[in-house]
Amino acid sequence: RREGFFSLARSCLYTAAVLLAVQALHAADVAYRDLKPENILLDAQGHAVVSDFGLAREGISRLPDGARSLCGSPAYMAPEVLSGAGHGTAVDYWALGTLLFEMLTGVPPFYHRDPHRMSRAILYDEPAYPRHLKWPARALLRTLLQRDPARRAGSPEAGGPAKVRRARFFRRLDFERVLRRGYTPVFEPRPDAE
Repeated sequence: RREGFFSLARSCLYTAAVLLAVQALHAADVAYRDLKPENILLDAQGHAVVSDFGLAREGISRLPDGARSLCGSPAYMAPEVLSGAGHGTAVDYWALGTLLFEMLTGVPPFYHRDPHRMSRAILYDEPAYPRHLKWPARALLRTLLQRDPARRAGSPEAGGPAKVRRARFFRRLDFERVLRRGYTPVFEPRPDAE
């Protein structure tokens, strides 16, 4: 919040780390369902880690229409959650797109103080991309913020997480190196001096 928004390099590294966490959860048939900045923590070296699994749902693929509960933080909810249509793991890729948009711009793409207007924007509006967002970021965001969960980047029908990792936005990152924490984070938390 203090910085407003992050650099492209910092956003890319954090998004890659969160993507790997989401991918691992989905491989275990778990939908996270509450991806937002408050649930992404930095370890002592500055690597992003996912926390707070209170809304996670196990066995999501065994549900005929997916989960139906209205859960998560309003600004990060996927359209299928808001509409009550039933949802699966694709909701986490919508939230990943929302999180990336916020890292790059300082605000979620559909944010409004009025929750009804925000919900309506999530269901029907297109995000306004600031001019400073370059094509690789816009292209990834458009595929993650796809309203149809079957066409949303990351969903099994749209090529799964491997397709997201191949996005041009991540072209300078080696995901195996991200997994090994081989990159030096742009920001390193400093313990409070007392």
